[in-house]
Amino acid sequence: MRYGPVRSTIPFDHEGIWVWLRVVVQGTTCRVWFNGMLAAAGEVPAGEGRVGLQIHLEKSSVEFRDLRIRSL
Repeated sequence: MRYGPVRSTIPFDHEGIWVWLRVVVQGTTCRVWFNGMLAAAGEVPAGEGRVGLQIHLEKSSVEFRDLRIRSL
C-alpha cells in the first residue's frame, strides 16, 4: 500500500494560540480535526504503528499539552 501526506483544509497560521487537535484512526482511515473542524482525511497502512507529532514550518514553535492516547 502506498500512502503520503494529505493537505489540511485549514489555514495554518496559528502561531501563539492553543488549538484542539483530534486524530482518529479506524482501520486504514485516518481523520484529523482542528478546533472541531475536519481538516484532513486519508488512508494509512493497516496494523500497529507509532504516533509522531511534529511541525513543518520554519521559524515556528510547537508545544503539546494534555496528550491522551487510547485504543478504540
